[in-house]
Amino acid sequence: MFASYVTTKMPPKQFPLYLLLLISGLLGAVLVSPIFASIDYWFPGLEDEPDSWVDMLDQKGPFFRVVSEFLEVTPGIITLWFLINIPLLLKVTYKLPNEKDNTPERHSRPKTEKELELELEKRKKLKAEFYERLPKVLGRDIISISSELHYVNVKTTKGNTLILGALNQIAQVLDDEGILIHRSHWVHKDHVIRVHISGSEAWCEMPYGAKLPISRSKRKLVKLYFGNETKVDNAKS
Repeated sequence: MFASYVTTKMPPKQFPLYLLLLISGLLGAVLVSPIFASIDYWFPGLEDEPDSWVDMLDQKGPFFRVVSEFLEVTPGIITLWFLINIPLLLKVTYKLPNEKDNTPERHSRPKTEKELELELEKRKKLKAEFYERLPKVLGRDIISISSELHYVNVKTTKGNTLILGALNQIAQVLDDEGILIHRSHWVHKDHVIRVHISGSEAWCEMPYGAKLPISRSKRKLVKLYFGNETKVDNAKS
């Protein structure tokens, strides 16, 4: 996760995507190599007899042990990292079925009652399809949804899972249950413990201890959404 964060801060226009993924994969391997080397050191029974120059390098000292571990784990980590990011490489994102461009025309007429009913029915189907993609063991009591690259991290009262999807689209489908407080975070209205908006600080306190940030462009909307509920700080600005 740290490697991915560092990579997202690099200017994408200056580096091709595959190079950014390679850099983040290498950085991830650098970070985990000391951990794996420590496991081998503290659990010597897991070590095999040296049968290659890499194994012999491992026996020259702590620094060389980390280097040899890096050489061993890097190919697997890089391969797995590229497989995980295939959707990003192919520039594909899961879209809920039957989705069409609903951008209103400049001089569109008001929708009829029947059209509104059809739109509501379509929204229900899209929501049902989204919930079906969640593992049954996690239930459907969603606390928050956060964007992570081309995936979304869905947290429920029973755990969390990563699924392929775009947060903006999912937030539109679930707009009657919660609110998009940031381009990377959606929260369920029933699970927000406290809303803090004061000066340069703005966040929603969630049940699992996290404080999800509220973007400046969403502050007024969040205030209106929660109104005068006791969960909103009185000292907000």
